Amino acid sequence: MFGKQIQINHAFPLILAHRGARKYAPENTIAAFKKAKELGFDGVELDVVLTYDKTPVVFHGTDLSLTTKSHGLIHKMLYKDVLNQDAGELFDPRFKGEKIPTLAEALEYLANTNMFINIELKPRLGDGDWIARTVVEEINYFCLYERVLVSSFSPFILRHVSKLSPRIPTALLLGPNPLLFLKFALGANLLKLSHIGPVFSYTSKGLVELAHKNGIKVLVWTINTRQELAKCVEIGVDMVVTDEPELIMEKETRWKEWAKKTANS
Repeated sequence: MFGKQIQINHAFPLILAHRGARKYAPENTIAAFKKAKELGFDGVELDVVLTYDKTPVVFHGTDLSLTTKSHGLIHKMLYKDVLNQDAGELFDPRFKGEKIPTLAEALEYLANTNMFINIELKPRLGDGDWIARTVVEEINYFCLYERVLVSSFSPFILRHVSKLSPRIPTALLLGPNPLLFLKFALGANLLKLSHIGPVFSYTSKGLVELAHKNGIKVLVWTINTRQELAKCVEIGVDMVVTDEPELIMEKETRWKEWAKKTANS
């Protein structure tokens, strides 16, 4: 059944596997998403780009050489040629034959799990409308509104996503000075988002409090240490993206400590 719902407990942020469990499987592949589920991640972060014939595929960057033994710009390739690429062997010969999945293939697998899905759109100049429309169509097909988030550094693409399907949550990814940006955007009534996604190094308690005060959740990227996770918990972050499966074990340990304190209070 598509569109299973999960309960989000805000006492601890959701932990999302960055491009899947990329330490143990080739990034942005079905194998990486399966491994993330096996390890106990709350969800995954994945990237979407368009092929020349406008097929949304799960890939970070533009050149095949990132995960394959080939070279070529995906936006200049037909999907049938991308399909023929091996996205596993370069990572480890055991994954030989792993393919670059379409967004539909990734969502078909993830829809039948209980995992949260953060889809980051990687548009090129001129294809913003196309990528927004194709991604919205796939999300609508799998009815994943309750556990999907579409993120991008482009506010224009996110606005287009929201116009096409107001039910789909969106997150604007932010770099330096996110608090200054958020204050300006709120004051000018420019921000119509459910989430913001600041980079960890610029995330502060003040930013999180201002966002929450205005009904906006906070997704932080990319955290890879226990200290960084502890700070995110302390300031009330809603979700984090990480490369480190060890942080799942840290979450379980802290949950046990919290449950013990609650039982004794």
